[in-house]
Amino acid sequence: MKNEKSILRHYFTILKTSSFVILCLLSTLAYSKDLPLYFYGDMSSNEWYGAIQGLQEANAQGKFLQLNYKLIHKTKLDDVKADKPYAVISSLSPAKLRQALLANPQIPFLNISSIAEPFSRLCTPNLFYIRPHPSSLVAAEAAWKAEGRIEAKAVLWHHSFKKYAAAQLNKRYKKNTDRRMNSESWSGWASVKLFSDTLARNGPESEISIVNFLKKSLAFDGQKGRDLFFNSYNYLEQPLLVIHDDKIVAEISTSQLLSAESGAFSCK
Repeated sequence: MKNEKSILRHYFTILKTSSFVILCLLSTLAYSKDLPLYFYGDMSSNEWYGAIQGLQEANAQGKFLQLNYKLIHKTKLDDVKADKPYAVISSLSPAKLRQALLANPQIPFLNISSIAEPFSRLCTPNLFYIRPHPSSLVAAEAAWKAEGRIEAKAVLWHHSFKKYAAAQLNKRYKKNTDRRMNSESWSGWASVKLFSDTLARNGPESEISIVNFLKKSLAFDGQKGRDLFFNSYNYLEQPLLVIHDDKIVAEISTSQLLSAESGAFSCK
């Protein structure tokens, strides 16, 4: 009789433990938040592969906060207004985004294209540029050569960058994609990560305007040795790498170039 009671108590304990585990799992599923991010651009591009890398890292962080990010490839800009994603990542020309931007002022658009047209053609508060204006790259190269230095090229990122945990990021990307991380793939990665970091900090249900937060409060660790933020022209202010013979020879901040090149950024 005593053994029977002991066995019953044992099974009852197992049943309670199993019920608790099931309830916890159901609770996690019930409160897990799906956060759709839209991507407009080529799915074979470095930008897309970089964004996928950012997505993996965002979800590794997000699972502890019950946040599940989804990167959804889109081709129709009308879907933005219909579906209202948390953010739009685009490698399209900014001019092509004009109508969608104006129709969705509360949604941040993170542009990762190499911009060909003048900034003055499109000035909207919810458009953020991950990559620098081409004039900044030209100014960085000119500043480097001004003192008689060797010919060099200014870029956003390089696969040989090692400082500030950049080596680890390059290694993760190479392992996952069998590609070297470059300016295009870093911009894709950064666009997802800076947004997921913002939501992780504020919560997806926060009453804080994400657009306003990105404009005024962003402090993003982009593996560049300093907090990155959007300046008053909505460009991500960050160090550029100066490359010669496929090697990094210098770093120069876009903030050093802004005053000289401000005419290229002005909204008219």
